[in-house]
Amino acid sequence: MSKPKQISDPAVKVLSWLLDLAVQRAGYTVRGVPGWATAEQIETGIKTWGTAELMRAEAKRGRVLQHDARPPGDSRPSWLYRVSQVGADQLAAARDTMPPRISPPLDQDGSRVLVRENAWHAIEGLRSALDPEVRPRRVWVEGELGWRSSRELTSAMAKEDEAAGRRYRWFTTDDLRWLVRLGYAEKRVIRGMHVYRLTPRGAAIHSLS
Repeated sequence: MSKPKQISDPAVKVLSWLLDLAVQRAGYTVRGVPGWATAEQIETGIKTWGTAELMRAEAKRGRVLQHDARPPGDSRPSWLYRVSQVGADQLAAARDTMPPRISPPLDQDGSRVLVRENAWHAIEGLRSALDPEVRPRRVWVEGELGWRSSRELTSAMAKEDEAAGRRYRWFTTDDLRWLVRLGYAEKRVIRGMHVYRLTPRGAAIHSLS
């Protein structure tokens, strides 16, 4: 009988946390299966540090799967991780327990990507602005729906959040610039004011967050 591979204590913590996530069908759902999380979420969950480097190492060992969920056009990867069957087997061997079966992900992925929370808030605000029933106080471009300044978006979202009884959503100018750079929003300068509108590409995007 082969000797179980040695697993470091940090790796045991990471694999255990991801295994619980997969078994409980929690976390992000990617490629048809739940149980995916970012390195930052894992780090928060197990209260440790250096998790991003550890996850890269565990992916090379085959104990975790990794998936790049970055939005099209973004230069920075957005890595998500999920325990693999190899990881579940080796963790069980180290604990001298029976390993659970982990459903493998599908080969094909859906259209969902990982959009940072504040940028997604801006998309939500711009999407609401496209509703013809929403009457803006100021029409920036005659005959065109959806143009809003950053201040108008923030104010409208605050009213929505207050009415829904939820925490206030917010975004920054950098989030709007990011949306424009990736083609999810367009910008104009009208009467000295920067105004934004969601593009068809931005309206079609689906986020994991």
